[in-house]
Amino acid sequence: MKLIYIAAVDSKKPESFGVGKKIVGQVKALNKLNVESELVNIENDRVNINGKVVGEKLKKPKYMFFHKYLIKNYNEIFKDKECVYIRYYSNDIFLYYLIKKLRKDNKKIVLEIPTYPLDVTNNGFIKKVIYEVINIYVRKNLKKYVDYIATTNSNYDEIYGIETIKINNGIDIVENKVVNKKKSDNIIRLVAVANLSKWHGYDRVITGIGKYNKNINGKKKVVFHIVGEGAEKENLINLSNRLQLNDFIHFEGAKSGEALDNIFNQMDIGVSSLALFRAGGGHDPIKTKEFLARGLPVILGYDDKLVDMSLPYVIKVPENDEPIDIDKIVERFNNLNDNCYDIRKYAEENLSWESQMNKIINKINREKK
Repeated sequence: MKLIYIAAVDSKKPESFGVGKKIVGQVKALNKLNVESELVNIENDRVNINGKVVGEKLKKPKYMFFHKYLIKNYNEIFKDKECVYIRYYSNDIFLYYLIKKLRKDNKKIVLEIPTYPLDVTNNGFIKKVIYEVINIYVRKNLKKYVDYIATTNSNYDEIYGIETIKINNGIDIVENKVVNKKKSDNIIRLVAVANLSKWHGYDRVITGIGKYNKNINGKKKVVFHIVGEGAEKENLINLSNRLQLNDFIHFEGAKSGEALDNIFNQMDIGVSSLALFRAGGGHDPIKTKEFLARGLPVILGYDDKLVDMSLPYVIKVPENDEPIDIDKIVERFNNLNDNCYDIRKYAEENLSWESQMNKIINKINREKK
């Protein structure tokens, strides 16, 4: 089968590093499953077709003009493809026209909706009204053209009247290098990597370290490294300053590649999402799996759908707004007997993208028979 993956995501923008890695991981997994797959996305505001940047710089909103470009160059891009997989996060009218054209051409169409229900993100009353009018129209008619919706954060059997395929966020194991670090006798380093938002709950770690430090005599020093940019960064910086924790909270900015690997090689524990309830819950963060793939124990504030929550190196904290109990984290870490290679092996055997994307391919292949 020949498949093309469409994603209106700019892989070179810091705020999209995480999503971009996920998409690349999915495409690699499909190719490993013997599905000949190409990726079309955005790179530095231009269309990127399987690694080749083409066309003029996209106007804003980029996703609309991205989909318009695909329609204009339809024959060249889609001519020999049997299946089209679309990361779908906006009821954009140009994407709707593209989907109609794909169906007319007898392509199999799978939409992935990473967050459902879709949010209205436009500012201003008129823009919101226009968006909602388009939204209602598209929502009502998608079932005429789309075969399946892949969903990673819901238990819906149908979305927009279309059968769902439930998958979980897997990871590209190879892209996550195992850490090369031994336990320190006097310091524990925590690390978080994200497009910083309130629902990550990193404020809970900062306030937890503040409480821990009030009675730190004879205890290990705990330091928290925050990697990434985002709307919540300024609030986290202000909180750290207010609690006088500048020696314990380090903001590293957005990192990727070797620079990110170097940071990980200094770390002891990964910090995943700690406040998903602030976003209504139902999400399936990828960071938990990536930390495990690197051989790090992980702290999380939710039940991960793909990870065995009983593992000693999976440390769940209460799902609330209270400061994290750092004493308990230190105790759990000190009692761990598993090394980074034990943790890595678990990830290799259980958390790959191949296992998730295979659900979609199997569904399509069964329908063909």
